[in-house]
Amino acid sequence: VTNLNVTQAKNVDVTGGATTAVAVSGATGAKIEVKGGSDVAVTSATLDQTVTVSGIKGAVTVSATTDAGAIKVTGGTNVTVTSTAATKSAAIDAIDATGAIVVTQNLNSDGKADLAGGAITTKGGTSVTINVNATSTAKEALADKAVTIGAVSATASDKTTAITINQNDTVTTFSTAAKAAVVATET
Repeated sequence: VTNLNVTQAKNVDVTGGATTAVAVSGATGAKIEVKGGSDVAVTSATLDQTVTVSGIKGAVTVSATTDAGAIKVTGGTNVTVTSTAATKSAAIDAIDATGAIVVTQNLNSDGKADLAGGAITTKGGTSVTINVNATSTAKEALADKAVTIGAVSATASDKTTAITINQNDTVTTFSTAAKAAVVATET
């Protein structure tokens, strides 16, 4: 089998051969687990869903769009993880990749409740880029709760040539449209 595609399932637990490209999306259960495969692409869009990927020979891409659970990638060549959270954020681990590691964590708050970013840990990789984007866009007048960036740790191997960590914050306060003045007139 050269391609293994899972597009609809509850919990996913698949094992791919060394020459099998694995793609997972549409899972609605608590976990996605992929063991083995040549290249792996996982899309998680379920609240609290954990993603575990290990034993991969090629590139790994994980995209979590809905307050995912913990994401852990062990191995692979180039590893790209993108996680977007609006109410809670879990840990992201990318360990023992032999190529470039890129982790992007988007923390998108409406200001109504505190939002804490999960810890990000990387080990190895030829280069590491970690981007944390903390954004608070108030949806109502008194929405001013905190967005907190979690701990970030990047451990180099003897093959790592560069580590870049970017932490960006954007705050937009609530505003209402201006109202035209009403002038009283007397006749």
